[in-house]
Amino acid sequence: MNNTASWTARLLRADRRSSPARCQVHGTPVRHQRAFHAGPTRWSAPTSSAVKAPRAARGWTRIGPTRVARVGIAVVAVGLAYGLVASAPPVLAESPEELPPNQRLIRLDEIHEHNRTADTYWVFRGDKVYDITDWVPNHPGGEVILRAAGGSLEPYWNIFTIHQKQEVYDVLEQYFIARIDPRDLVDGKAPTGQVEDPFKNDPIRDSALIQHSERPCNSETPESELRSYITPTEKFYVRNHLWVPDLHEADSHRLTIELFDGEEVVYTVADLRKKFKEYSITATLQCSGNRRSHMTQASRPTVGLQWGVGAIGTATWSGVRLRDVLADAGLDLQEPDEDIKHLKFVGAEAYGASIPIDKAIDRHGDVLLAFSMNGQPLPRDHGFPLRVLVPGHVAARSVKWLSKIVISDEESTSQWQRRDYKCFGPNVRASHPDWDSAPAIQETPVQSAITSVRRVQADKLLDSALARVLQ
Repeated sequence: MNNTASWTARLLRADRRSSPARCQVHGTPVRHQRAFHAGPTRWSAPTSSAVKAPRAARGWTRIGPTRVARVGIAVVAVGLAYGLVASAPPVLAESPEELPPNQRLIRLDEIHEHNRTADTYWVFRGDKVYDITDWVPNHPGGEVILRAAGGSLEPYWNIFTIHQKQEVYDVLEQYFIARIDPRDLVDGKAPTGQVEDPFKNDPIRDSALIQHSERPCNSETPESELRSYITPTEKFYVRNHLWVPDLHEADSHRLTIELFDGEEVVYTVADLRKKFKEYSITATLQCSGNRRSHMTQASRPTVGLQWGVGAIGTATWSGVRLRDVLADAGLDLQEPDEDIKHLKFVGAEAYGASIPIDKAIDRHGDVLLAFSMNGQPLPRDHGFPLRVLVPGHVAARSVKWLSKIVISDEESTSQWQRRDYKCFGPNVRASHPDWDSAPAIQETPVQSAITSVRRVQADKLLDSALARVLQ
């Protein structure tokens, strides 16, 4: 009996020695699970992928042939004891990293740990889990995507409807790592929760605009409205990357200017109106993606909103000259520090961009801090209460809802400056661009598009819209 107890103890000790081992998967300690292990684990594998373990892994101690008869009773006793430990033949699952993503299972609490405060970011959609850590720097919306880290993408994609297209789904699939453990599913779905809709207070847009996405709003001017030299304000194209900030008080809106030495100077819009001379400039703004649909038709599919010809508009903008404000804040316009290269702009909704300092302080650069459009206060969609206007440069640099300006030795580090608004040749695949090899778009070439063809009688020519423009 003592021998039987001894052998039982030895076998159980051997089993404990072969218990699940810890490993690192995506930087997180996890446990290999054996099919007969009753304790909870973070990673597990379907039983269909389990393989029979070798004898040593199953906790067996080798017994020499001369001792078989002597321990026969012990073996029977051990078998009974082992039956109390496991109700199924002992097997081992493959390690999680060796399984294909479709066969890996992750518990929800593990996903929740990979939130915006972690070193790696996981999200889920349906019952699929994605590690988007490497995608965040390339996300067109910048770090806004981290709002979803550790949880479901679906509540956000229901709000940011621009994501609801196949090309976005295809990109996401590149980061698929596992499925959610069925134990955490309710009616086959993972709980998603609710998020506050940041677009709920967006303004109502003109119904004539051609909409490419609702949230954020991206709508172009109808071709018929481009015939006039000044684009009607309500028909001016709308290009938003995020939601429209809910700003109501124009005069009290604050603009912070950070000088090169780190000192900050703050102006309200009321200060700008009172302290500096107001100028008006008639200038055209154009999205860099204008006519992208034509590129797709003439060459091959392009990535981004498929604009027609209407992501362009001309308006009369009024405000104060940026160079005057910078000089008042303390920047030496005549001999600026030679390390100063760029001027960064930050919007109230987190959008950011920059322009070369030479453009910003050029006497003939005409860069404005604008607070009116076509004689009226800026509409909310177009930057109320304050925006930058950078004539001659792509509209992505004319930051709306301006809240901060930074004098810097480098470009804006925002997604929209470093990983967007860059142009590549047709030999470059959209899935593998070398972003650092291409300069950020600033000035754009002149182009033209025929918006309509009409027959005009000779005696009516002088009354035509074209004649009025030429006058």
